[in-house]
Amino acid sequence: MKPSNAFHGHEIVRELRSPIRYIAGTILGIIVFIGPVSGGIWLCLRGLENINQWHMAQSWVPTTATFTNVWVTVSTSDKGNVTGFNLNATYIWSQPGCPTPDASDWRDSACPVYYGNKLKLGSNNVHRVGRSARGWLLYEKMEAAKKSGMPWPLFMNPDNPRQAVIDRSMPVSNVTLDFFGGSLLAAAGFLIGMFVFFGITDISLRSFLRRRFPQKPWMHNEGWITGQIYSASARKKLYFLLAGIPFLIIPAPALVHDLLHANTPGSRLGLISCLPLIGIGCIIIGVILHRRWKRFSSAWLELRQNPLKTGDTLQGWIHLPSTLSNTPIMVILTFDCEEKWADTRWPSKYKTTYKQKHHEAVRVLKIDSMAGQGFAIEFNIPASSPGTLILGMRSFKYEHQITWTLKAYATIEGPNLDLSFKLPIFDGAWFAPACSRTAMKYPG
Repeated sequence: MKPSNAFHGHEIVRELRSPIRYIAGTILGIIVFIGPVSGGIWLCLRGLENINQWHMAQSWVPTTATFTNVWVTVSTSDKGNVTGFNLNATYIWSQPGCPTPDASDWRDSACPVYYGNKLKLGSNNVHRVGRSARGWLLYEKMEAAKKSGMPWPLFMNPDNPRQAVIDRSMPVSNVTLDFFGGSLLAAAGFLIGMFVFFGITDISLRSFLRRRFPQKPWMHNEGWITGQIYSASARKKLYFLLAGIPFLIIPAPALVHDLLHANTPGSRLGLISCLPLIGIGCIIIGVILHRRWKRFSSAWLELRQNPLKTGDTLQGWIHLPSTLSNTPIMVILTFDCEEKWADTRWPSKYKTTYKQKHHEAVRVLKIDSMAGQGFAIEFNIPASSPGTLILGMRSFKYEHQITWTLKAYATIEGPNLDLSFKLPIFDGAWFAPACSRTAMKYPG
């Protein structure tokens, strides 16, 4: 016959899984998700626009221009340190077939004369001179052409003569930064949104349980309510697998464009070709974590008595997947109690975290076969040890927590068995005998 408290616990769990408990996490997750992902998409669209502009500029007709001014601007930091040098210029030009306008009397030219200052394609209209000799040599040549009135090669859009540029090579640095930054922002937005969703949902569920059961700390966790606790270390999220997708999808149009125009001078995209490697690496990590998570995601601990108090005997059964091998293995069981607290009182500048072990027991089990059932566990709980203290339950000036943890580790073929269970073990002041489970049946 099923205990009445177990039935009540499953009713509470069904109430916890109501869609209304996920509304806050979903809304905040979407809000956090939209900002970085939108910024990432915008950056990638800007990179595609630069690539498209470079492709169009390859059909622009060559002509000549006359410099009216050439100068270098110095970029400085807030502290006055020099961070870079930018080459700027203004120039005039006419359509092909017309004489090159003179800088002194270009307003009296018979042909239409156009005025511009764009030196290169991309979001920046200036050249990054830096401290390299090549950049300063370009500046000296342009300055000499300005002083002598010597014409300088220019590329003009035949459909719009007012649109021209001196350097029509692909802006590799701008495009690479746009796609790398866009991919990184999109992946970060997804990850942060997922963390916010799960974090806010978990806070909402725990807040609901604490409001409903203020005097029953063992009812503040779904696993503690039912006595069926899933491994904390086995539930690996597939964030790496999903975060690698933007690095594959977002640069794809640029890479396809680069391959189609491989014979065009200056068509190589440089570091953008590395972005898919980053995505593949993330997906490989995600697959490894998924393989580990999938193998032991169904592993769980079934407590014979729930909740437990200090001085009792911990008894239960660890259920394992039936796909494990039949070879004998050695399982190392660790049962410990650890206390953590952090001093966050003002005027402390830094938060200091302290840890203390109150109990630790280790046991080695030799199991002939792990296939099918799993194995039983049994540990004595010292009466002198403290009970579980949930974060923020007793202390208001400190972040204080006492946790009882059961760990099971074994070296097996494939991903090793590595399980960790947070247990509901409380002191006598919080213990309610009416909630104990005594009718648990074990397999085998």
